[in-house]
Parts: sequence; C-alpha cells; structure tokens
Amino acid sequence: MRMNILTLHRYCIGALGAVALSAQAAEAPCSALASIALPATQITSAALVPAGSFAPAAAPAPANPTPQAVRQAQERVELFRSLPAFCRVTARVTTSASSSITVEAWLPQADWNGKFLVNGYAFYGNKLNPVPLATVLRQGYATATTDNGLPESATIFDGSSLRGQPERVTDWGERAWHETVVRSKSLMTAYYGRPATHSYFNGAGGAGRQGLKAVQRYPEDFDGVVVGGVAADSSHFALANLWAWLAVQRLAGGEFPEAKLPLLHRAAVSTCDANDGVSDGLISDPEHCRFDPASVQCRAGDGADCLTAGQVAAARQIYASPTHARTGRRLFGPLLPGSELGWTGVVGKQPNGYAVEFFRSIAFQDPDWDPRSLNFDIDVERAEAVPAAVNAVDPDLSRYFARGGKLLMYGGWGDTAINPGAETDYYRSVVGRLGEGAANKSLRLYMLPMMGHFLGGTAEYAYQLNTQDVMEAWVERGTVPQSLTASLRVSQSSPENREVLLCPYPRIAFYKGKAGANPLLKPGEFECRTSR
Repeated sequence: MRMNILTLHRYCIGALGAVALSAQAAEAPCSALASIALPATQITSAALVPAGSFAPAAAPAPANPTPQAVRQAQERVELFRSLPAFCRVTARVTTSASSSITVEAWLPQADWNGKFLVNGYAFYGNKLNPVPLATVLRQGYATATTDNGLPESATIFDGSSLRGQPERVTDWGERAWHETVVRSKSLMTAYYGRPATHSYFNGAGGAGRQGLKAVQRYPEDFDGVVVGGVAADSSHFALANLWAWLAVQRLAGGEFPEAKLPLLHRAAVSTCDANDGVSDGLISDPEHCRFDPASVQCRAGDGADCLTAGQVAAARQIYASPTHARTGRRLFGPLLPGSELGWTGVVGKQPNGYAVEFFRSIAFQDPDWDPRSLNFDIDVERAEAVPAAVNAVDPDLSRYFARGGKLLMYGGWGDTAINPGAETDYYRSVVGRLGEGAANKSLRLYMLPMMGHFLGGTAEYAYQLNTQDVMEAWVERGTVPQSLTASLRVSQSSPENREVLLCPYPRIAFYKGKAGANPLLKPGEFECRTSR
C-alpha cells in the first residue's frame, strides 16, 4: 500500500504514542518513505545508510598522479568515512511525455539543522555526484541532487543527448532542479514531521545558471541563492568564448605561446595595479584599466621577452568585447587585464568544449559543425533563438524579492572560463529593471580582484570566502552584507595568505593610506568607493 505524506506523518505519530515529539523523535522510518505517493514520481529506493558506511563508485585514477591529486583522493575517502547516518532516497520523476529525471535526496538521521541546501553542477554532464551531497550532509543539512534528465553516459562537455530533444532541454535548463526541490521538500516533511525552516542554493559556473533560473522562474523554491562565475546567458557566453579563441586562430601570426602569458600578465599588472591607490599586485578595477599590449611589442622580429605584432593584435581582440559583425552590437563582456595567466584555454589548439557543444547540440543541432566557421552575424541570431530554458537572463526578480528572497552573486575579475561580464551585465540589468533602491535590499554582487573561475583551489589568486555563512546571516538574522573580507593566497610559490576587502559592485576597494607610505595591506587600510 502506498502512503501519502499525511498518512505517513500520522503513522509516525502513532508509533511514538504519547512521547513528546522532538525534531529527532518525529522522524519516520527511512524505509517508510518508499511508500510515499508523490505526483508523477516513482520512489526507487529508500534506505538508512549507517554512519561511515557509504561506498561511492571509485573515482577515476589520474594518469599521472600529482601530490595534489593524491591528497584530493585521500580527502575524498575521509569525507565519506566521516559521514553520519542518513536516509538515502532515490526517485524517478516523469517531467513530460518524453522526458524524466532522477532525484537523489540525503536526509540526516540525527542532528538535522532544520535547513535544506543544494549545490548545482556545471554544464552538460550527468552529475549524481556524491561529493557535494556528502559535504553538505556532514554540515547538518538535508540535501539533494539530480541528473537533469541526462543519460548516465553524459559528460560535462558532451551535450549530444540534448540534440533533437526539446523536453530534455527544458529539464536541463530549468525544470529538473525545480522538480527536485519540490520532491525533496515533501520527503523532508514526511521524514522529520516538519518542513525545512530555510532552503538554500549555492553553486558556481553552470550551476550559477541553475540558481538564477530558480529565482527567475520558481521564486518559492529558495530563501537564499548564492551563485558565482555565472554562465547565465548561455547564448552570448558561447559566442564570447569562441570570440577569444578565434582571435588567436584567425589572425595571421596570432599564435600565442603559453610561455608568453606571464610576460603579458606582468605588463598588465604593472600598468593598472596602482589605480586603487597602492601597488599590491592586484588589479582591483580592471573595467577601467587602460592597458595596451603594444607596450611589450618586439621592436623587430620575435623574442622570449616581447610579443610579435600578430600576438599584440590577438591580445587586443581578446581584450575587446565580442560584437555583432554587421551591427556592432556588444554581445558580451571581454576578458580583462589581469586574467592572462588563465588564457591557456584561449590560446590552445582546441576551443572550449561547452561552447562547441552549445552550437552543435542546441543552436544548430549539427554534430559536425566546425567552430572555425562561426559567423558573428547570422550565427548570432541562431544562438539567440535557442529555447528560453537555456538562458537565465530575466532581470525581473520582483516576485523573488517580494517574498524576502536574497541573491548573492560573486565573480572573479580574472575569470577566463566565463567572462566577468556575465556577472556585471546581469547585475546592471536587474538594477535597471527594479531600480537601485529595490535591488540593493535583496541583491549583492562581489567581484574579486584577479580571481579565476572559482573560490578556493590551488591556482594563482585563490580566495577563501564562506558565502553560505554570509547568506544565512542575511536571510535568518537580517545582517545585510556590506563589505566582506576574504582570504587570498596570491600564488602557489608564495603560499602566505592576506586578508582582502571586498566591496559590493560597482564600488571598489581603494587604499586610504598616504602616498608613498609602506602599505599595511590590511582590510582596514582600504575603503569602498565608486570607481574613478
């Protein structure tokens, strides 16, 4: 016999008799969740996983294990070994006549903090990834994930399963996460006897698009959403990504050896570092950096310490905003001075896999499409004509903000995977639609100097910032995030950390010490000002 949520809840109360119902005592037996009747849903499993016993599929062994890869593998083992007991539920949800998704929810058996937190994931791949689930569960949250309706064979740069499948595109673009959230909330209410007090989304990259889509289309799903390195405007992001790559491929003499990227980077930093009042190795305001790569052009021929004329021309094109070839319309923001160390993918022989698959599987639906043929005139219109589910660009967040929802965005000024304009353009569109006063009550954007695509990691300019704590303080205690402080490690060779003041965009952290003084480079020595 299948039970609905109300029946299951009564079953739990009856089993407990007159015992006072604490948060933990109100839990239903995990196996009973298999009998829940949810719309268009088949519960495929519901079982209690004892503490430390979860055994995920083995991660692929790296071909050439580095010390970092070995350490990460060890950390993965320890992560699962340290998990508390939890109720693991899997389900299949029919989303249309021709599509369905898999949902997986993890519910702490004890010590639930009363909250629901999910992390999105990047690009196309089927990512029922247990690592984000385990990380969140260990912190006391209930959590869930989905395969977005994609086959198990899908990878992050393989969108072929979307080709000719409009309903699957809708799942991938917006519907899968919404249905996952709705089902997971029902499971939590049944298991704990009460709903979550707050629901959150936290994701970056392709996951950022999923988070923005939620606040735009399904404002009831989350109370707080954190997104970083946002690939919200998939159409123009794909165009911009190939714009930079084609700048190198199409220009005569534009081939750019990776060995010359540090040279260009040092020149850019030298030119614009002090624009915030101090030379501290960071370009804090690259939007207003006036750097010309011709400053390091060879006087004649070529050399290891200079750029050829063709390389200068390619760099200028990379720093330029992608534009429509016929109308001159700006399509997306450019890569910015300070990002040069991340140009390895831009100057490489192969273009970004996400952008290529966007055209092959969504825009053109042609598996043989050659990225070298991209036309920034007629192909722009075809890219912009993709289904609405693919892009998360609606600036009208009034429904989400009206119910108290908060949106925290962040990005790296040095991001080369997704151009920084992805964040700043969208932020400005929301402010333009709702007005600065209304937007500032519920929206913040922080742009981190020189940072690449993600927080953390081991790359150059690696920042540490607990965005989830910031969001929960805002939602639950009304602590509005004004300026923030992040920890920065500038390079692997110099692992010392420093504290950096982060200002809400469009303000910039300026040094307020005396000119010529030995800077302390502490957050208190900086203040947030409008860029000059």
